Amino acid sequence: MKTKYLTEREYEIMKILWGSDKPMLISDIIKSTEITAKNSVHPMLKNLIKNGYVKVVGNIVVVKTSSRLYAPAISLEDYVVSRINEIYNKKKNWFDSKKFLLSLSAQNKNKSHELIQSVKDFIENNAYN
Repeated sequence: MKTKYLTEREYEIMKILWGSDKPMLISDIIKSTEITAKNSVHPMLKNLIKNGYVKVVGNIVVVKTSSRLYAPAISLEDYVVSRINEIYNKKKNWFDSKKFLLSLSAQNKNKSHELIQSVKDFIENNAYN
């Protein structure tokens, strides 16, 4: 999967959508965002749809007007994996997996044990697949 990097503002919208357990109206997204230029949310949503991050999953009538419902078209995990894969594939000779995992662990000190256990469990359960 080849996707464009998210801008800071696009990432903020995606965090809102990723954090929601149901599709959202643009008005709900605007209420949840810290973006001060509220009128820029709609163009950003259009761009996120164009780039494959967001999808329209339906319509709902709100005060006699049909409004679109938005949901993520890509999971946060898939986004992170696509970024890491892109970096790894472009800079194979520079990318050190061990340093990456050590850095990840160091930046998540309070969850380091949990992170290491998750990686161990994953390796044990998927080593022969």
